[in-house]
Amino acid sequence: MTRVAVCISTFHRPAGLRRLLESIAALEFTDAAPRLTIVIVNNDPDDDEPRAIAEEFAGRLGCPVVCLAESTRGLSAPRNRALEFATPEHDFVAFIDDDSTAQPRWLDRLLAVAAAGGADAVTGPVTPAFEGTPPAWVVSGRFFASPSRPTSTELEHAFTNNVLLSAAFLRR
Repeated sequence: MTRVAVCISTFHRPAGLRRLLESIAALEFTDAAPRLTIVIVNNDPDDDEPRAIAEEFAGRLGCPVVCLAESTRGLSAPRNRALEFATPEHDFVAFIDDDSTAQPRWLDRLLAVAAAGGADAVTGPVTPAFEGTPPAWVVSGRFFASPSRPTSTELEHAFTNNVLLSAAFLRR
């Protein structure tokens, strides 16, 4: 069975973290579901709310939910902390942010593309959902829009807010 660590960096977004974990609880898979581990990296070790949320969802998700702390601020340090924890024991590491929600087939599609092409990294689009109506110039300028590409397009780089990485590649 494929083992996937779904890694989430969080920083003072309890409502977003709950919304994201709800969406992960609703994931659907074409074939056998992978064995998931949810790895939450709290970027404020003095904030206990992410740990409480992790405990709240541990039983509901039916998989291990781990909450780690990382005091170095920014995106890189929490991502690296998640990789240190997840890479040795998993086949894949997926990253998604606490201000995102996973579509029901999100992880299934990433895994399918990785399997079909033998890719070490697979990324997908991030569709913005604003809490209010954004200014017209933001919408018309497409400042938060992901570029559209055909599936299996090879890329030179990818963002880490929606990516699946081969743990074997990372270990090498």
